[in-house]
Parts: sequence; C-alpha cells; structure tokens
Amino acid sequence: MHKALFTLDRGSGISLQDQLREKIATAIIDGYYGPQRPLPSTRRLAQDLKISRNTVNAVYQSLVEEGILTSRERSHYRVSPDINMNRAAHSMEPAASVGARPQWAVKILRGSAGPRIDTPPPDWKRQPYNFVFGELDKSLFPLTAWRHCSRQTLAKTQLEDWPWDQSGDDDPMLIEQLRRVVLPMRGIRARSEEILITAGTQNSIFLLASLLTDARTTVALEEPSNPEIRPLFEFSGAGIRAVPVDEDGIRPGEELTGCGYCYLRPAAQSPTVARLVGARRGALLDWAQAEDAVLLENDDDGEFNYRGDTMPALKAQDSSERVIYFASFRGILGAGIRLGYIVAPAPVIHELRHLRRRVLRHVSSNLQRTAAWFIAGGYYESTLLRLNKAYRARWAAMWQALGDHLPEAVTFQPPGGQGYWLRFPEGTDSAALAKRCLEHGVFVTGGVPWFSTAPERLNHLRIGFTAIQEQHIAAGIEGIAAALREAC
Repeated sequence: MHKALFTLDRGSGISLQDQLREKIATAIIDGYYGPQRPLPSTRRLAQDLKISRNTVNAVYQSLVEEGILTSRERSHYRVSPDINMNRAAHSMEPAASVGARPQWAVKILRGSAGPRIDTPPPDWKRQPYNFVFGELDKSLFPLTAWRHCSRQTLAKTQLEDWPWDQSGDDDPMLIEQLRRVVLPMRGIRARSEEILITAGTQNSIFLLASLLTDARTTVALEEPSNPEIRPLFEFSGAGIRAVPVDEDGIRPGEELTGCGYCYLRPAAQSPTVARLVGARRGALLDWAQAEDAVLLENDDDGEFNYRGDTMPALKAQDSSERVIYFASFRGILGAGIRLGYIVAPAPVIHELRHLRRRVLRHVSSNLQRTAAWFIAGGYYESTLLRLNKAYRARWAAMWQALGDHLPEAVTFQPPGGQGYWLRFPEGTDSAALAKRCLEHGVFVTGGVPWFSTAPERLNHLRIGFTAIQEQHIAAGIEGIAAALREAC
C-alpha cells in the first residue's frame, strides 16, 4: 500500500524529501497509519521508492522531532499516540440529511453581478504556444532574490516585527520602500499616511467601490474594459457609463456628464493596451476639477515601456487630489503574489484602512516584509530592467509575426503593456476561433467578455507575450492564422 500512498514526482520541482514528508503526514491525517500500525522501515521504503535511505531517515527524524512519530531502538517508527488528541472524530461519509435543506436561491441576496468570466481549459498551461495575458514566464521569476528576501524576513531579528496582529496597520518598512523607490519611478510623491497596502488590484477596487460609491453614484468605465471590474462597482449599487476607447486611450466626451468617478488605465488600457495621450490626460483632469469628480487610476503594467520615454502616472500630474492611484506587484512577481497598494488623500486612506480591517484585518505581514526587503535590496529595479528587456524583444517579435501572418488583424502597436489586441474582419466569431486555436496548440482569449455590448463585438482576440518565450512566438501566430483560415 505504501508504494501508492508515497508516489513521488521527480519532475515537480519539489524536493523528494519534502514530497515524502507531505505524503507521510497526509497518510497519517487520513487514518491510513494509526498508533498501532508501524510505518515501513527506512531500508524498505528507500528501496521501494528508489531514493536514498538518508532521505527517508531525514524525513522520519523530522517527524519524530515534531512529535508526529515515535521511535525506539531496533523497532519500527510508529504514529505518536498523542497525535489525535486534539482532532475531533470524523467520518469520510457525509452525514445523513435530516429535515429540509435551506433554499439558497432565496437566501443569497447579492449574487455575483455581471457576466460569468470564461474559465480557461484545464490544460491551458501545457499548450506549446501560450498567449495567456498578464501571466509571468516562470523562467523570469526572480526566484533566487525572492528566496533570499524570504530568508531575511524569517531571521530571528525580524520576528519582533511581523508575526504579530498588526491591528490594521501596514508594514512600515514596505510603506517606506514604496514611498522612496517604487512610487517616484512613476513620478509620484506621497506621505506614509497616504498609502494603504491591499491584497492586489482587485481588492483595491473593491475597497474603493465599497467606500466611495452607492446607488446614487455613476461610474464611468472604459469600453472595452476588464469584465471583472464592472461587477465590483455594480455590487455597491453604482450605475455604469461606458466611455469608448481607441488607440489613444479613453475618449473623454459627453458620456462623462453626470459621472462622479471615472475608472481608467492610462498607461496600458485593458484589453486594448492603448496608452492615454497627453491632451486627453489634461482634458480628464480638467473634467474632474470642473465636475467635482475623481479619477480612479489603475497603473498595473505602467512600469513596462518599449518605445520612447516612459510616461509618468496620471497621479503625478494631479495637483488637486482628483486622482486616486493604485497598482500591484503582479507585473513584477506574477499573479500568485497578491500584493497591491493605494495612494490617496489621508482621510480616504484612514477610512479605507478601517474598511479593510473589517473584511481582511491586514495583508499578510510576512509577505509585506519580504516585498520590503525585495525593494530595499535593489531587486525590484533589477527585475524590472530584466523584464523590460525580455518583454521588449517579445513585443517586437510578436509585431513582426503579426505583420507576416495576420496583418488584417493588427490595430496598432502599443508602446508598452503585456500583449496585443487584435480585431478580425466583421463576422469572425472570436470565441469559436479561440477554441479552434487550441487544436493547433495555441491558447488565446476571445474578446467578447470585455464589451458591455458583447453580441456586436465578436471579432476580437487578446494575446499576451509575457508567458511565451520569444523563439515560440512566430509559430504560435502561424497557428492562429491557420485556425482563422479553417474557420473561414
């Protein structure tokens, strides 16, 4: 039995010792090994799993030291008799139903608003040509640096700071590093009391929508825009006004009339990747001043620039507190690191902190301190330089491949961001095209969910270059072109 229970994956990237320890612990928790049943001997387990006996010994000894196993000289290792003292008895079978179940369709008063987001197929990561948008190529993750910073966070001298309940406060070291290093790179100066740490950009938007909007509020959203943004404002009861976007960013016009807030991504609009041009930036700031409105600036991907000078954040031009700024570490560290920040006037941050405390208490202090060391050690800037270099090459390679194989679908070349927005001839069903692309080993995302008038906008695809290596881009674009020919 233990061969099946303790099967190890030599290609997982996790050490055999760590895998074996987790497998043994799971088998004990699941009841396969009780206090009276001995575990396999170190010699036998090493032979059966074809691993070093030293590895098995190290695992067994670590479990003994933690009180999970017991051992006696010339005897098998056994589960400690105390291991189940603090665990309630449970059954693997569900309890029999007694009486009527709750009518959840009636009790759920606030279902998730907006259209359901398309879920990628289970094997999307294994596609040879993966044009997923906004995900980090694992070869570019700063693993050595992040591991080093994590070890620094776990040093004994640091344990005086982060393991305790922060009562809603943020790590002062991270706040200081954001103030001194990260925000000035986007042209922003802020005081400590004007910064709040969040669990990523989506959490930032939810907090802002909950604090600032209700049924009396109208929020302007870019059209097209991320389909996960609209429900966050609708959940608070706010009305939504769609404002069109072209290759120069959001087009301020009559759609803004009566809006109290405007959500936008000036540096790299999602999904079009358009950058807001200077004249429109000034027009939006003037509109906010004249109408007593506020701009909600999402600056994710603002750090990536491949052509010309880097444009500062819109917040950098704000002289009258009309811009609330937020961003995250997703572009640098990947989607798995849920860490973001909001920059806003101190009274707004004060209320956001109280609101966050009610739903989250505070963002992981361990994660905050690790990120602080990452910035303080110069790794943030060096990683950003390395990513910009790698992405610039992929941005150029994708532009070349699109010109060679899909010239009719190219709208414009964005100056930054993480991908391209394609528009195919009218009548093209992008959802069907995306499915056909999978037959060629190509993963892309159809554009329909990004439009509030989806039935009229079937002919767009969103393709990213951050998760695919440069040498595979041309073949992947050829695959899209082949799928398009088959669909016609």
